[in-house]
Amino acid sequence: MAPNLSVARRRRRPGLARGRIFAVLSILSIVTIKIVFAPFRMLSSMIHSSQYTSSSLTPKLTEAPPTGLQWPADPIPDMPDGSYKAIPRYIWQTSRSLPLSDRANATVSTWIDLNPSWKHYVATDDDIDFFFRTKFPPNVHNAFSQLPLGVMKADAWRLAVTYYYGGVYGDIDTKCMRPIDEWVGPAQNERGCTAIVAMESYNSFANYALVAAPRHPVFKRALDRVVEKIERDGGVKPEDEHFVAAYTGPPVVTNAIIDVIRSKHEFASEIMNDDEDKAKAVAIGLCLEEAVYFGGINVGHDFASVGWESKEHDSWRKERQKIMDEHNIKPKKTGKRKGQPPRVHVVGGGKRKIAIST
Repeated sequence: MAPNLSVARRRRRPGLARGRIFAVLSILSIVTIKIVFAPFRMLSSMIHSSQYTSSSLTPKLTEAPPTGLQWPADPIPDMPDGSYKAIPRYIWQTSRSLPLSDRANATVSTWIDLNPSWKHYVATDDDIDFFFRTKFPPNVHNAFSQLPLGVMKADAWRLAVTYYYGGVYGDIDTKCMRPIDEWVGPAQNERGCTAIVAMESYNSFANYALVAAPRHPVFKRALDRVVEKIERDGGVKPEDEHFVAAYTGPPVVTNAIIDVIRSKHEFASEIMNDDEDKAKAVAIGLCLEEAVYFGGINVGHDFASVGWESKEHDSWRKERQKIMDEHNIKPKKTGKRKGQPPRVHVVGGGKRKIAIST
């Protein structure tokens, strides 16, 4: 008896239907995975994009450091940005020249005394120039050389040295309040932090204290922003009293974070309140902290530009004023964003506060 082919085909149809359903579900799963992980692929592509490569970050000169500062050994060449996980045990600070004043010695000693197993460096203006000339391509040193104020050069150097060597950076007027191992250690080992940045104000993340492993993409992007703005403007072109911050200050760090995590926000406080942004930051090892993290708990800030006025310490604000006078720039009254708290720095380990206008 001949088999009934129509019955056989009907019997196979449920299996074929299940196969088709499985195929459709598989395609939908792949599409969903691609959509979910697309932001992280974009982050990865930005981490590895660069106007200069790790291989170009090698000494170009063999001259001796001008002050005899013994720089650390260079990190492993050709390591992609974002691939270092360990935060080196370096503490970086800078002063216009040596020897340090008594007030600066007092703050610097807190870093040394509380962290005996960490290597401590104080770089002078000559050391900073040497660093840029020997560690970075000529266009980066050229941009650095066009910065008119010492504070701006110090701003650029902290980004560069944190990117190049990694470690902990603290302004010369900061105090270490607790041993670094008590706060960097847990952040690195328990939370996977390869960089730590804290808020300074509603608007910005601070740059007076920074922590990172070498070659972190946020500090690469921050340094790029400094160079790009100087090249785009044909030098430093002051437009208002905030030109120092615009070219090298906390807004540069803030905008670098916005660029790297591709945030839709403008202000630091908005990023801190956005779970998606914080998740993208965590994905690149960036731990974002509240202002007290570097404003009294782990680091204290004496804010020398308004609190250390003396013959030994001319405020950079006076130097800025000279440039403003040369360009006939008058201070502007700026309105405050609705709901924005006053810009306040915690000073001296949280003992007092100073409201600032820049």
